[in-house]
Amino acid sequence: MKTILLAGLLVVFQSKFLAAQNLILNGGFETNTLTTSVSEIEHANVFDSLISGVFFLEGTLDLITHDGAACVDPLQGDWMIADDDDYYWGAFGFVLSQTLLAGHTYQLNFSDQSCIGNYGSRWIEIGLSNNPDQIGDVVAQIINGFDSVWTPQQVTFIPSVDKTFLTVKLLEEYAGFDSGLHADDFSLFEMPTGISGINSSTLSLFPNPAHITITLQLPITNPFNIIIINTLGEEVMRQHAAAPPSSLSLNISSLAEGAYFVVVRSDKQVFTSKFIKE
Repeated sequence: MKTILLAGLLVVFQSKFLAAQNLILNGGFETNTLTTSVSEIEHANVFDSLISGVFFLEGTLDLITHDGAACVDPLQGDWMIADDDDYYWGAFGFVLSQTLLAGHTYQLNFSDQSCIGNYGSRWIEIGLSNNPDQIGDVVAQIINGFDSVWTPQQVTFIPSVDKTFLTVKLLEEYAGFDSGLHADDFSLFEMPTGISGINSSTLSLFPNPAHITITLQLPITNPFNIIIINTLGEEVMRQHAAAPPSSLSLNISSLAEGAYFVVVRSDKQVFTSKFIKE
């Protein structure tokens, strides 16, 4: 992942504490009229009629379900978006529940995967637009770094002007082989007012993805709370530690499969991370 500054927009890859009432987008690809996978959708009038809340921009895209030809199943639900053609690209956009306001801080979370791992040249661009047929201002580029398993990504940005659409472009160049670049489970939040004033750092945890337990590395000496939050912003687990150890294991076997945020919060510090429960 990269940290970049484009078009007057501050872009930082990090995790923060989320609030359910600030959810602007909960973007899967589940609300559609399909019964089988559809490949190589190249026309907006076809794509836009298939799936609710998502619109076609350019290139070639696939909608893939569990019984599709992809090397991986969708992360959550039954559907994911895919760029499954060598030397091709595809772009789409999300209809948001509210305008993204200039000067406000937002966090986008999603997961990506590539069938051949970190080979060739592939990247994902995130944009902000006021026009449903334009990519708009590119606020983030995730270049290569794609794993053969689902990998969570986080992008924090501050629009310089008001925007109404979030756009996503998938591109791949790998001669002679279909690398299968996939994306799923998009969520967008407005960050709560004042959270940037807290000392927030990334928390180390493993394994990720996890099945039964996760182990947290805890660079903290004060009493703290551990909070696990789902992608809807709902708290699903909480634990208090009065005498912090250097590491702590949590049993997550009762959690449903999907993406979660971990927040370790003391009176002066916030440590955050994200993991996938399989």
